[in-house]
Amino acid sequence: MQTCEPRPVGQVLIPIVLCAALLAPACGKRAEVEQKPAPEAAAAYAALILPHLQFWGFDNRDPVVEIGGYQMSFQVFTKENTYGIAADKLARKQEGNRWTLHAAELAWAGQQERAPGTLDVVAEQSNGRLTLSLQATAGSAIRGVKATIYGLPQDRVGWASEPESHPVIPEGALYSYPAWSAGMPVLLLGNAQGRGIAFTSTDVEPRRKRFAAYKGKNGTTLELIFEEDARRWSPKLVAPAWEITPNTTLPDAIETRLAYLEAKTGLKKWEERTDVPAWARDISLVVSIHGMHWSGYIFNDYAKALETVRWVVERIEPKRVLVFLPGWEGRYYWQYGDYRPEPRMGGPEGFKKMIDGMHQLGVHVMPMFGGNCANAWFPNYRGFGPQSLIVTGTGIINQGNNPDWDLFRNRDTGWQQWLNPGAPAWQDHLAGQIESLLDKYGFDGVFLDTQPNADNDARYSPLEGLRQICARLRARHQELLIATEASNELSMSFVPVNHTRGGAGKWPSRYVRRYAYLAEGEPGRGSTGVEEDGTMPYNPEELAEHYDWLTVSFVEDTLQVAPEKVQAVIDQARSYAGRGRK
Repeated sequence: MQTCEPRPVGQVLIPIVLCAALLAPACGKRAEVEQKPAPEAAAAYAALILPHLQFWGFDNRDPVVEIGGYQMSFQVFTKENTYGIAADKLARKQEGNRWTLHAAELAWAGQQERAPGTLDVVAEQSNGRLTLSLQATAGSAIRGVKATIYGLPQDRVGWASEPESHPVIPEGALYSYPAWSAGMPVLLLGNAQGRGIAFTSTDVEPRRKRFAAYKGKNGTTLELIFEEDARRWSPKLVAPAWEITPNTTLPDAIETRLAYLEAKTGLKKWEERTDVPAWARDISLVVSIHGMHWSGYIFNDYAKALETVRWVVERIEPKRVLVFLPGWEGRYYWQYGDYRPEPRMGGPEGFKKMIDGMHQLGVHVMPMFGGNCANAWFPNYRGFGPQSLIVTGTGIINQGNNPDWDLFRNRDTGWQQWLNPGAPAWQDHLAGQIESLLDKYGFDGVFLDTQPNADNDARYSPLEGLRQICARLRARHQELLIATEASNELSMSFVPVNHTRGGAGKWPSRYVRRYAYLAEGEPGRGSTGVEEDGTMPYNPEELAEHYDWLTVSFVEDTLQVAPEKVQAVIDQARSYAGRGRK
């Protein structure tokens, strides 16, 4: 046994090229004189203001043991501190390809102090693959456990959510699951040829797994972190096993995980899904028509949206078209939680005329709803909001994202409250509003913004809440298409469509269909319409590469400025349909 190596202090995860611009105004010189800080000053400043992996400035003296050819140490995390295992209360045993480790006491503050608790590790090796299981007890509720592996020779990281691998750097990088885009708890430490060691969680629940990789003195250090569902925090924790598979590739590791998910969770390939309406299998083009911006600026009212669709279906079979309507309800995000047709865009009559008109043209229509968010300043908020707040595992209110809606540059969206779809009051309100509008207007799909949510809430499961909302909507509307903003390996089993790119080797496309993200620029000036980014360069080749359904977005002047670019997307969609891809 040995103790782990100390880590340097103040390492920076993000490149610091922006720091010169951030520091210049503070240097007290005239604005026209360019002042560049010394590299060490920029690095120190960046370490304070930019997200980065942090390390302790001392050696925690965690005992390092050899298991299956790997050098490992372990830690236990409660709400109030980090605990290693007491070096002198550690028993290790090996029988063939099975290792057991029992720590009869925990240690903290670099072995200076002791605490009641235990850690048990069981590892078994078969055909080179090592299965690693951890159990822990402590004097208070345990949040999670960590296994750290040292001295790995591989120097590139492949992540199941990303198309390319990245070099391991001394500053380190963190990879988390559930992730916003195509999450899967599979990571590969490999070489330039793409071969290496795969690290995979065997869990099939949306519990947090984190992988931290950084260069150590003798190779790569990798941390495997499991965080328990906050509703289950207790003085005893049993973590799902990790699988460590050498001499493999990321595609092979992903295939192994997908086969496991299909067997354990019922994940089905797109062609076998039963939650996809028959009409949705004909879709090859999504027409995204932006309504009202947060500020109240109208890109397209209901009458103009109908005319745009009329223009589109003159050029492609209507059954191939799904119309997506962000900002249909009025001020984008501001109106979340109180859905109704916007008076300035045509009101209830105009909205009904638009939906009926689009149906007469033969297309299908999918409005957008906020799955996690509502305006806390609305009078109706008191009925569903205060008891539905998303909180962290430790009970702190989660404010969610904070876009700079008003360009005041302070990101203080005090009206925008993040809510948990697993909370009964918000779930009933959101699903009830959608059902009422479905009954009245008869649209064909429902898009749930900012879903699936991955927060580890101490009271309700956001993913289970999403599943319940989907089941409730489908119970009365069997032909309803449900889509979410993002996805992970578990949400894919009950949500067949999303609009977030991601996934090494495009593995999500085996199970779901994806269309271009709301923030992708439209063909005219690259406007992102109601979405807060403002502009995004329009690149149709990139969009076609990363998404399954061709998508074209419309703001107020897209057809006037770039009809030929819109036509090019429609032509692609016709070709897509002609190839029989459904």
